[in-house]
Amino acid sequence: MALVLINELDLALNLYNQLSSSPSCYGVEPDCWTFSIAIRCLCKKNDFIEAIKLLNRIVETGFRPSVATFTIVVNSLCKSGKLKIAYEVFAVMDEIGCKPTIQTYNCLLKGMCFVGRVEEAYEKFMEIKKMGFIPDFYTYTAVMNGFCKAGRTDDAMELLNEALGMGLSPNVVTFNTLFDGYCKEGKPQKGINLLRLMKEHNCAPDSISYSTLLHGLLKFGAIRVALKVYREMNTAGFEADAKLMHSLLRKLCMKSWQQKDLIQDVNQVFDEMTDEFHSAIEPNVYSFLIRSLCLGKDADKALVHLQQVTGMGYVPRTVTFNNMIQAFCVEGKVDEALMVLALMSKHCKIPSRTSYNDLIKELNKRTRLLDAYVVYGSALKQGVAPVRKPLT
Repeated sequence: MALVLINELDLALNLYNQLSSSPSCYGVEPDCWTFSIAIRCLCKKNDFIEAIKLLNRIVETGFRPSVATFTIVVNSLCKSGKLKIAYEVFAVMDEIGCKPTIQTYNCLLKGMCFVGRVEEAYEKFMEIKKMGFIPDFYTYTAVMNGFCKAGRTDDAMELLNEALGMGLSPNVVTFNTLFDGYCKEGKPQKGINLLRLMKEHNCAPDSISYSTLLHGLLKFGAIRVALKVYREMNTAGFEADAKLMHSLLRKLCMKSWQQKDLIQDVNQVFDEMTDEFHSAIEPNVYSFLIRSLCLGKDADKALVHLQQVTGMGYVPRTVTFNNMIQAFCVEGKVDEALMVLALMSKHCKIPSRTSYNDLIKELNKRTRLLDAYVVYGSALKQGVAPVRKPLT
């Protein structure tokens, strides 16, 4: 058994074969425990044919394998999706009067769900209860996993409530399966209630719990709720990875374009990303950030980010430059707008007619007519005909 524990399976099987072929050399005869260890080795090596042959040989020679040995075989077969052979093992158990335990049935239920026979697994689950077995935490988890994979997370939730009602305590892995199920089904909001339920039953969410829920909320547009989950995740001591943080910032920026009160959160999340990832921030994120700042009447900060990102060698889309010119004009900062115009020229970007109109309007307002004529002439050279013209 020591060889099995350190995973020296071939060495253990060689020793078994020597013992079986020449027992007189060692002065001992293989017993049921010896055969069980050999079966365990074969199952670990996924050599199911030899494992079944050895199991049948044990039975034929009059030994009675323990239920633990049968359970090891059933578990290995079910993990590989070989349900038909697993049922044959159950038949052998019945023939020799070896009764399965709830652990044996748990292996079978997992195997059924593994191959997609979820409804059959649920029927077997109900049958097990009628037979007088008391399902344990693993019994419920096996069927819940199957339901979640089949897009029936509400059914899995019913089983969870039943398990909790029995006093069982599912672990974080079970809850994470439900989070994943709800998010894949487009029902991430139900994950919020699940998060609350976890805490009520003293099961602490882990990084996977928060990340799965956060991803689902962002994917299906629940941005404000996602922000709360992100904050809670940080408070709990977990950090979102770079991909998730980029997704959060993009979605938050887009939401802030209609809901300006979120711009403060945009700034805060970006600062946290800068602290955490620094140079790993994707350049295209800056375009989202700049537009949010422009709409939030903080074009000065947007200009800092624009200079920062162009310094990194990334040139944002033309619309980003136009957003900045128009934002500076709205704020009455025409010199800053002209600075952005110069940046566009440097990077071979052509401003929109609206940007030229806004610039000329502001220059006219300040009676900077020469500058207005220069901008107007620049527009015509670029093939853009502004509606507004310099005052004469």
